[in-house]
Amino acid sequence: EQALLRYFSAGKKRQLPEKNVCQFLKKATEKYPNNIAIHDDVGEKTYLELDQCSDDLASHLLSLGVKTQDRIVIFARRNVELIVAIIATLKAGCVFIPIAETCPSSRVDAIRKDSGAQLTLTTVELSKQLKRNKSELIFLDRLECLKKGYRWSEPVLPSSLAYIIYKHFSLESVSKPCSTPPPNYLAL
Repeated sequence: EQALLRYFSAGKKRQLPEKNVCQFLKKATEKYPNNIAIHDDVGEKTYLELDQCSDDLASHLLSLGVKTQDRIVIFARRNVELIVAIIATLKAGCVFIPIAETCPSSRVDAIRKDSGAQLTLTTVELSKQLKRNKSELIFLDRLECLKKGYRWSEPVLPSSLAYIIYKHFSLESVSKPCSTPPPNYLAL
């Protein structure tokens, strides 16, 4: 790992961009509202639909009382819903902790507990694998039920924590994530 870190760290240092993911999406939505932003085997979303749907979920998260830098687990399949969840979490000023759908349920539960996540974004189907704990479940496959009308406008600072990755996590060593959380910015 150290060799890889040195390899990718070598070379010219770049200035961190001023725009974060949410600001990048807003700009793309203004320029290309009807262009396809993301798609999967089931469906697709234009930039405008992605922006609006992530705004609606961010509004819902905020209505549940999340605060800046709160941690939210996202336990979902790699699809459109996952992207909406990630962007909404960032718009709400929170930190997302992605967990792959293939992760054993005991590991998912341990990460949820260890991370101190206030919420878990998942689907009804995947939620059957989870133990109930203090982390409230929000179902991504029921997004159409969310309140409409919220439009994200609060800037998320590029220096804000964006996500935490649990790597080589074992149930015996749950003290902290194994990777360093990156700042909230998008390098293009």
